Amino acid sequence: MAEISPDGKTTKYNSYEEYVNIQDSRYHSYDCPNCLKINEFNLEVLLKHNKDIKTILDVGCRDSAYFDSAKKKGIVCHGIDISPRSVEYAKSKGRKVIQGDINNLLDFFGSTKFNAIISSHSFEHFLDHNQALKNIRTVLEPNGIFLIRLPNETIISDTKRKAHTRAFIKDELIALLNNNRFKILEEKIEFKSEYFFVCSPIINASINDFPLYTVTKEWEELYTEVLKNRYVKTKYNRKNRLQDKIDYVNKWAPEIKKNNGNVLDIGPGPGEFLEVARFFGNLVKGIDSKIENNQMGNEYVTLSKLMTKRQNIPVQYVGFENMLKDGLPYPDEHFSFINSQGSIEQVFSKHLSGVELVQHKNCFNLTWTFDAATEKSFIKLFSEIKRILCQGGIFLLYANGAKNVQEYITYITKKINETRLNIIKTDGKTLHKIQKV
Repeated sequence: MAEISPDGKTTKYNSYEEYVNIQDSRYHSYDCPNCLKINEFNLEVLLKHNKDIKTILDVGCRDSAYFDSAKKKGIVCHGIDISPRSVEYAKSKGRKVIQGDINNLLDFFGSTKFNAIISSHSFEHFLDHNQALKNIRTVLEPNGIFLIRLPNETIISDTKRKAHTRAFIKDELIALLNNNRFKILEEKIEFKSEYFFVCSPIINASINDFPLYTVTKEWEELYTEVLKNRYVKTKYNRKNRLQDKIDYVNKWAPEIKKNNGNVLDIGPGPGEFLEVARFFGNLVKGIDSKIENNQMGNEYVTLSKLMTKRQNIPVQYVGFENMLKDGLPYPDEHFSFINSQGSIEQVFSKHLSGVELVQHKNCFNLTWTFDAATEKSFIKLFSEIKRILCQGGIFLLYANGAKNVQEYITYITKKINETRLNIIKTDGKTLHKIQKV
């Protein structure tokens, strides 16, 4: 039998079948006047925030009685519920409802976008609340409305309510919404025993969305020491770098804002690009050069390692410049987006001549050498990127520049085409947005 934990906060089920049966058994009446009144009020709240709503998805819709009145307002409603009995009843009334689990929402509606989504006294019944919110974000339009209504933490303590998987206190629920990229537009107080929020997805980021994580005294001492270096002190400004990466994503990498992807940064430095990518719900990884080989200098690499450690950004310092020889240490078709901003010169340092490349200061005085060895290296680079990119994935290649930049553009365009990748956007200089198709 399902058991509620001693603190009354969670319910443990012996099997998924037991969980479904318990959810199904909680329904005992349909089209009840009180439930209809609550759901029609939910509809009024949504229309107050957006009078032009035309499509609604109700997750945990039960009998979906209010769909009838919504239809009269010109709104098309769809519902999903785990209870076979409720779905059978709703279908008998001609309502658009399917039987399924919120965790499998994308199997049913993955290619659909809704103006609004409702979870009214259903969220506390879901098994995986983080995954539920990720799925809801995926099928909600960027400017859509999400209404969530659920009982407060005192309700689940009633042992008769084993259908509730978890009890939330208010701060926990707000944190869960924020962590899954929802902002609260309105908090309504209808009953003291429930929480009621109207939310919308966060589609843009600001530097205030990236707080620094707590660190040890040892970390602070190392950080203070590395900032004494003149180059690091001049080069590193966290706020400026974050804003630069936010602008960069908005202009060149809006795909990252769709979330649920795997993102790789080649040469991530202190990791701000990956912080922004993670902020939008992506899984992130970085690969960088070994500290002794990095052309940015030991102090700057030390700073980068300190910051990525502080912000929990996973970066491998294994020598990304070795990719031309050993390949990248990732499986086939793993990443949806790969970024390389200012690292191409180190990967191809053997094919650049002129002054010594130190701290990216002399890039514009370098000259590309285009010979058989260079051709082999570029083919290897693009073939390796193509291997680890998933179908439709993006490679954003941003070089620092060189004396013969026009020759560089002509040359890599040819090599990209030869490896059957497509350039879908360019600044006409050193930035190329490339897609695997």
